[in-house]
Amino acid sequence: NDEKTVFYFEKTLFIVDVSDKSNPILRSNSFDFGSHPPAIAFSPDDKTCFVIIGTSFFQRRFLLTIDITDHTAPALLNRFDLPLDTNFQLSVSSDDKLLFVSTSKALLTLDISNKTSPKVFEVQLINVTSFVLANNDQDILIANKNGLEIVSRKSKYSLYLPVHEFKL
Repeated sequence: NDEKTVFYFEKTLFIVDVSDKSNPILRSNSFDFGSHPPAIAFSPDDKTCFVIIGTSFFQRRFLLTIDITDHTAPALLNRFDLPLDTNFQLSVSSDDKLLFVSTSKALLTLDISNKTSPKVFEVQLINVTSFVLANNDQDILIANKNGLEIVSRKSKYSLYLPVHEFKL
């Protein structure tokens, strides 16, 4: 957000100072993920980065919570086990207290108010291809091969629109 720093993910997290566009400076390349992380999300204040790592080959997936406040020395805050069928989509709530993680069978909501110890807050059993938060994080729009579901986090009600009812 400060337009002076670029976070670049390859197999490693690179933090680059671009305040002088003609002379970018590498601030850190301290995290080697082993492979390109398939999903990354930042906290609204840009002080924390959430990264999914791991592959089905190793039969493990993890969510890393990284403190990126100090651009020269990012710090690992937590490594959280994830289901192997994680779909590689993350979204942080605007209040920075919840992290939504999709799997092929569920939408996990993690309480991240304590960044060093995330906890499963809620599990919604639903086939998830993609999702987006809406209405100040109060609604979740969930798409899958069968249609679109709109879930109200506040009331717990949902509206399902099957794909055969969509008209273009």
